[in-house]
Amino acid sequence: MIGQGYPDTPGLHSDAQIAGWRQVTDAVHAKGGTVFAQLMHTGRISHPSLLPDGLLSVGPSPVAARGQVFTHDGMKDFVTPKELTEDEIAQTITDYAAAARNAIEAGFDGVEIHGANGYLIHQFLAPNANQRTDGWGESVAGRIRLGVEVATAVVEAIGGHRTGFRVSPGNPLNDIAETDPSDVEQTYTSLVAALARWDWLICPCWRALTAT
Repeated sequence: MIGQGYPDTPGLHSDAQIAGWRQVTDAVHAKGGTVFAQLMHTGRISHPSLLPDGLLSVGPSPVAARGQVFTHDGMKDFVTPKELTEDEIAQTITDYAAAARNAIEAGFDGVEIHGANGYLIHQFLAPNANQRTDGWGESVAGRIRLGVEVATAVVEAIGGHRTGFRVSPGNPLNDIAETDPSDVEQTYTSLVAALARWDWLICPCWRALTAT
C-alpha cells in the first residue's frame, strides 16, 4: 500500500482484492480477451494523506518532485520523500513479486512492471531523483539495479512469458529530468541488456518491453 499515489486506486494486496479482480478477469476471458495487470509503485509521486496512518511517501533520495497530486482534500504539493533504506528496497522487490503472484491468482494473464512516467522505478533511473551514492545509485549500473531486480523477482515468481516492462526514456512527466542524451542512451541500453537474459522484445516506441 505504500506505493499508492492516487485516491481509491485498486490494489493486489489482499484476498478480497484478488477475489474482486477475479470477477473482472473471468468476464474478460468469457469474451475471449486477454488481460494484464500493471504493477505500479508511485514512490515520491504520492502524499501521506493517501497512505495508511504513519506511512510516508518514499523515493530513492529525499528529493521532492515539483508539482501537486490530487487527494481527497484537493490538490496538495508533493512532499520530500523518505529515502528508502536497503532493507526497504529489498522489501519493495518482494512486494512486486507478491503482487505478480496475486495477479496470476486473480486470473490475469500476466503483468506489466511500470518503469516509466516518473514513478518509483523511473525515479531510480533518473539522475535528478536518484542522488544515492550506494549500490542503488550514482552509476548507471546502480540506477538500473532496482528495475532489473524487480524484473528478476517477478519473472522468477510468474515466468517471463507473463511479464512486461514499461519504460519511457527522456519523459519529463512527474518532474523527471533525463536531459543528457548520452546518459539516457547508456542507461536504457544497459537496462535492456540486463533484461536480455529473458529474451525481452523491445517495442519500436521504446515504451514497453515484453518477455517471451
